[in-house]
Amino acid sequence: MCSRHLKTPIATPDIRVRKLPICWYARHLALIELSAALKLLVYLSLIACLFAPWGLTPSTAPALLLIGIAAYIAKLGAGGLLLALFETSIAKMRVFRLPGFLGAALMLALLAALLRFVSRSF
Repeated sequence: MCSRHLKTPIATPDIRVRKLPICWYARHLALIELSAALKLLVYLSLIACLFAPWGLTPSTAPALLLIGIAAYIAKLGAGGLLLALFETSIAKMRVFRLPGFLGAALMLALLAALLRFVSRSF
């Protein structure tokens, strides 16, 4: 039986792996990671080919195909670089929001303690 109740820390950059049930390990986890990587490749390919259509060739000449493959790899590399920059900036923002989360948790805890003491007097 799998444990479905897992906690996720706030500053974890790889949240999708941390939320997996414990019974998914080895081959299952490798297949999940592979499917996530393929999904990312498909999305980056669609974005690269739709918004930057350079290097697409209608002919089957070997020289043009090599140019097209090089352009495709360059577009995927640029997309990966932009995605990495975006993800690291979001991870830093998440860490910087941690004091706000802790402050809100402290205020709610104090409110709960206050309500506990007030309700005990009746």
